[in-house]
Amino acid sequence: MSATRAESRQCALDAAGVDVSTPAEIDALLAADEAASPAALEAFESCEPVWRAGYRAAEAQVVRSFTERHADELAGAAQYYAAAIDVMRSDADFMRYVGESAARLSR
Repeated sequence: MSATRAESRQCALDAAGVDVSTPAEIDALLAADEAASPAALEAFESCEPVWRAGYRAAEAQVVRSFTERHADELAGAAQYYAAAIDVMRSDADFMRYVGESAARLSR
C-alpha cells in the first residue's frame, strides 16, 4: 500500500493542491479545516480510483497468501461440502421441500 499512498499523494497534489495520502487524511482535513473542504473533496473524488485499485491489489495478495497457507484445509472443506451437496441432491424429500419453498417465495 505504500505505492498506493505515494500515487494518491501525487494525485491529491495534482488534482486539488492538498498534501494528503490516504482517505483518512482527507477526512481529517475536512474535520480540521472548513476552508479546505472544496479542495479535500476534489482530492477525494479525483483520487478515489487510485485507492480502489490499491485496495483491490492488496486484497488479491491477501487472498493468494491465505489460500496458499491454508490449501489443505480449504481442499478438505470443499470436499466435505461437495459430499454434503450430493447427499442433499439425492434426498427426494429435501429436494421437494426446496422446490416448494422456492415456489412460495417467488409468488
